[in-house]
Amino acid sequence: MEGKMNNAKTQPFTLQADPPKHYCHARGCLNEVHPSLLMCSRHWRLVPTHLQREVWRHYRKGQEIDKVPSPSYLHAAADAINHVAKLEGNSAFPVTTNN
Repeated sequence: MEGKMNNAKTQPFTLQADPPKHYCHARGCLNEVHPSLLMCSRHWRLVPTHLQREVWRHYRKGQEIDKVPSPSYLHAAADAINHVAKLEGNSAFPVTTNN
């Protein structure tokens, strides 16, 4: 689809695409969640409180926008994802860090 001209002497404007969808990070879950959330509420409730706290402790506001989460956030998120995977009978992914 081509952009429309807003008048003959200006550049065509670009059409804004819908933001990409963000899904729960539990393995196999297709529930759409807000980009700042790691999981849908059903899966998040399976994460123990101490792991939930770690995820939020390492979350940085805006990381879902700039796509630059910290290694500590990624580690905490992987721990939470793996915990749910084990509960649901899925295999856990290895957690590695460069720190």
